[in-house]
Amino acid sequence: MTTAALTFGCAFLAFSPPLALLFLLTYSKANLIIVVTTSAFAYLLSTVLSSLFWLPVPSSLQSNPYVLIFPSIVFQFVARAAFVWLYHRVEHSVERSVRRHERVEGRNRAAAAGGGGGSSSSNNNGGADGDNADG
Repeated sequence: MTTAALTFGCAFLAFSPPLALLFLLTYSKANLIIVVTTSAFAYLLSTVLSSLFWLPVPSSLQSNPYVLIFPSIVFQFVARAAFVWLYHRVEHSVERSVRRHERVEGRNRAAAAGGGGGSSSSNNNGGADGDNADG
């Protein structure tokens, strides 16, 4: 017989370390939340692939655990490797986009400095920290 206290105690014991890691390490940065969510989705896809593999396996082979365990491990490995590959591709394209954006901003600042507006365009707040000409 399971009491409510035992159920909650087991749940807190099981889920407190992952929740502590989530809130202390990843919750403070939005990009880590995205990584955690997409890696969980990749794990879910690997589980679906391995369970779809189990469907056509005849019942005579289901008693042999090696027939089911090794393909599941392979599916999880492939899904995680695909996730890492996709993550590196996305990270590379984001870095390339940021570099391109910074290069365009640098050209705009150089053109402003050449046109005589260099002091007001060099800080992004428009001279709000006291270097206005009229103040």
